Amino acid sequence: MQSNSPFCFRRRMPHTQTPPFRFFRITIVTQPSNHQRTEPTLKTFHFIIGIVICICELGLSLESHAQTPSAVEKNNEAAARPVRLQGLVTDRKKYSFTVRQDETEYTVKLGDGAPVGLKMNKPWFDWENEQVVVDAVRFPTEPTPKTETPPKRVAVKLPAKQLYLISRLGDAARIKEVMAAEVKRLNFYLVTPDDPGPHFPTDEDPYLSGSLSVKDQVVRVEVNQQSLPVKLGFRYATMNGFSIVELVPGKTEVFLSGLWGEGEREILATSILFQPVIATASLTSSSNGRPQPVANQ
Repeated sequence: MQSNSPFCFRRRMPHTQTPPFRFFRITIVTQPSNHQRTEPTLKTFHFIIGIVICICELGLSLESHAQTPSAVEKNNEAAARPVRLQGLVTDRKKYSFTVRQDETEYTVKLGDGAPVGLKMNKPWFDWENEQVVVDAVRFPTEPTPKTETPPKRVAVKLPAKQLYLISRLGDAARIKEVMAAEVKRLNFYLVTPDDPGPHFPTDEDPYLSGSLSVKDQVVRVEVNQQSLPVKLGFRYATMNGFSIVELVPGKTEVFLSGLWGEGEREILATSILFQPVIATASLTSSSNGRPQPVANQ
């Protein structure tokens, strides 16, 4: 991808054919520039990488099957090779947890600084009580009868009092449409406790970022001393800043990337995304070695 920014992104995609559920390895390469630029900063680009990874890893993955670790050849030379895993958390310790996919369990250890993010299904932000309420999806996914009761709603405590937002808007026409609205409806966004710096969207860098504030029950994004009223949508909404404590055994599904460890079924996680689930009666049934699908509902 070409860009006039002094930071170029090089993305390496898996050579094997996989569904839209992909994990990207992104390398930032600093190139010399003939002129000084103060924005966007390297820190800002780290967070843009974060929202892209979150959207691609979780939002798109919910429309397809995930790749199982069994699809990756494991032998003595497989240690430190990349791996992706989707499954139910069955146990949790202080610095590790167990994930079951089909009939196999894997021990997952957290790498240094591994981010833990929440995939927010139909989020409703309860700012007064400092929590976000989301849908808990059925696990494993089954056809939902029309007579079934509505999904269970689960409250998750916000990771910090002061939060920031990054939202990718798209092309020039979309930027113009969103920014012209009195209340800007945002999708494809990341909520984070880390400050990415204020930024107005441009054709070159089509994202909006700033601190979040709530006044008179109106959510606003503060950008360069301008207060923009926004409405946070449901599509591809992610929040990071969580810890392993949120991975409740039997009630949490994870999508993670990492490296094979030294043990036969040991993984060192480099990125974790989770969502609350409702385990169904068929959880213990055999899936004949196939990955369990997850609904994008």
